[in-house]
Amino acid sequence: MSEVKQGIDTATRFSEDLSKETDENKILSMINGDDVSKASIINLDEWWSRFETFDGLTKTACLMMFSNYLIISCLFTITINLYGDYLIDRFKLEEKYPKVAIFIKYRRKFSKYLILSNIIYILLVCLINIFYGITVISIIYT
Repeated sequence: MSEVKQGIDTATRFSEDLSKETDENKILSMINGDDVSKASIINLDEWWSRFETFDGLTKTACLMMFSNYLIISCLFTITINLYGDYLIDRFKLEEKYPKVAIFIKYRRKFSKYLILSNIIYILLVCLINIFYGITVISIIYT
């Protein structure tokens, strides 16, 4: 009975090793191959071709989801930035660590531009969504 178990274990290990070698060979062939798009983890051509097969309503839903994701990520960035400034002021890090004060000063300058650019992104996306909504409504009711 134990010999059968050992034989099964050996066969299992052999099949696992074979599948690992096959996966490694596939990866190496993709990297060494002429087609660079197959070597990337995210195949953009495949995603784009899948997107092109969608109907108009599905494409619109995807674009609206992407725009909402952009707005949420910008709001998250602004929130984290403002909260970071609050923590720096709350714990008086500039006074406690004078060597780090210069980095905090540059961070505050950069944070102003970052917040402004994120607000501009949010406004642009909202305006585009409003314009698109008005266009769709005018097409439907005309």
